Amino acid sequence: LDLPTGTTVLDYSDGVSEPTWDRNRDGLLLRGGYSSVVRFSPYDHSVITLPTGFYVERPRISPDGKTVLYECDYYHNYDPLDNLCRMDAAGNVTLYKSIANAVSWSPFGILDYVRSLDWTQVARMLVIEPLQAQPNPDGPGATEYPGFDDVTETVWSPDGQRLALVRNGELWIYSMPGLTNPVRIAQVSGTRISSVSWL
Repeated sequence: LDLPTGTTVLDYSDGVSEPTWDRNRDGLLLRGGYSSVVRFSPYDHSVITLPTGFYVERPRISPDGKTVLYECDYYHNYDPLDNLCRMDAAGNVTLYKSIANAVSWSPFGILDYVRSLDWTQVARMLVIEPLQAQPNPDGPGATEYPGFDDVTETVWSPDGQRLALVRNGELWIYSMPGLTNPVRIAQVSGTRISSVSWL
């Protein structure tokens, strides 16, 4: 990372990837190596490494900084990372939801993710809900939207009023709540969109 005061290199066996800012923009959350969540401060260059015991993809921190959700291989090592793991502020890791991925947080602590009905991952749906101690997509507070089997990434806008989804290589933006008034932005010049972020 190139910084005003110099350059900091984070050295892990498998490198670092998938950075995201926390809500206050005073720290970056990254995947470190295969199985660590890393929090890096670009201001004092401090690094906190939290081993998870599972493979990690796309760690996302809650707005209050107390919970990290990330894709993991909780049930089967080396298989596709099709579970969501939860890490609390003390570094404890538990399974949050099986057969789910593509998680993101709204600025108000509402999360969304894509889940399947079974391990075939044929019928997938988008779930939007508050963080729950015992997650149940069919329970109170959760809203399911079927037909999202082609979603690979979701990102809330900074004001929490829109939700961007990468669907089959294209960018879709929905007004919230309720996934209303979708705006579709197709890939440009034959390229496919794989990642999206808000300024």
